[in-house]
Amino acid sequence: MTSSDIRDILQLGKPQEVVKKVKPAAEKKPEGIPRELFALIGGAPPLSLAPAYKAKPKLKTKAVRWDWRKFNPGRDDGLTLQHWVKASEKNDEVYRFVKAYKSVDIIEYTEAEYERHLTDPDWSKVETDYLMELCKKFDLRFPVITDRYDFPGKERSMEDLKARYYSVKRRLLKARLPNDGSAERTALLQQYSFDKAKELERKKLLESLFKRSKEEIDEEEALYVELRRLEANEKKLAKDREGLLKILNTHDITQNAGPSSLTGGSSSSPALAFNKKKLNKSESSTPTADGFDFVEGTMVEKKDKLTPGVYVRGQKITPVKLNLAPKVAKIMDELKMPHRPIMPTSNICNTFEVLQSSILNLLELKKTVDRLEHSVKVKKAQKAAKEGTGDGELSEASTGEKRSMSVGGSSKDAKKTRKA
Repeated sequence: MTSSDIRDILQLGKPQEVVKKVKPAAEKKPEGIPRELFALIGGAPPLSLAPAYKAKPKLKTKAVRWDWRKFNPGRDDGLTLQHWVKASEKNDEVYRFVKAYKSVDIIEYTEAEYERHLTDPDWSKVETDYLMELCKKFDLRFPVITDRYDFPGKERSMEDLKARYYSVKRRLLKARLPNDGSAERTALLQQYSFDKAKELERKKLLESLFKRSKEEIDEEEALYVELRRLEANEKKLAKDREGLLKILNTHDITQNAGPSSLTGGSSSSPALAFNKKKLNKSESSTPTADGFDFVEGTMVEKKDKLTPGVYVRGQKITPVKLNLAPKVAKIMDELKMPHRPIMPTSNICNTFEVLQSSILNLLELKKTVDRLEHSVKVKKAQKAAKEGTGDGELSEASTGEKRSMSVGGSSKDAKKTRKA
């Protein structure tokens, strides 16, 4: 049984014939050409070396006729130029580039005006006339005028020529214009003012800048960066200082007791003095309610500063110190009150300040009570230590009390010494 019979049984069909790939005929390398160059140009079509000419374009429109014409409407010295122009354009049309020609009107003067207003011991009339002629010829291009200036006698710099020209112009305008003190006259005279010393100083500074070395340029750039940084810091500090002064001047609160220290007032508080006295007394003393009398005597005097312009009423509320702000906010949350008034009317702001002052008083009282309770515990610990029943913690507390008592005793001794 052959393979064709097996394919017939399995119904596989006839095997496909394998098509052999025909390799292209290797092109023979011509002589005189390197192998690498031939590999690069292999397969490219051969270049046509037959001479060929560019095909003549087939234009459907007719060629435009051009004429060689003379033109010179912008000059008055008789110079005539020529250029190509379309034949369709008329000869009487205005030359489109004539608006680019701008001439300078040089002021003229008479003999009488020169003798009356323009005399200068350093300049003669002949030299002044020569300068004005060059200014008119070269349209006030002073670098060109300085280069072409050739008058026998004293050498003139560009600044000398400028100073003389603008001096003549300014004097003639001042003499011819009416002295009515108008703004136009002042502006026109200011336009022709020239400071020779200032111009020389300006050029001197520019020359010194041009002659700087690379090290000097780098140093100046570093100084400039540092200056910009200092200016930015100064602006920031000025802004912060202004905000702080605004806060301090908006509400000048004068208090006679402890809350003044909480809201930025005096650092000395009757409550703190009361606590110090309690801690420095003998062991038989007990806390009384006399230390809290300052709450009833607290008086808040508010002096509103008139701020120019529109401002928010909420800004008038006295701010709380940063270390007390979280405690005040916690009590506000317990009372279910917002940290700032939602509708800051006059009555609401006053009531809010009263509430805020009461909270500050409460915090001060709590602080005082904690200190007094600690003092009571220390006294009890000392008493228990003397009786021999104190534990380790009580002994440590008594040790701390002894240290505080020693400090208090030394302060009392110092006071007695001063009195003596």
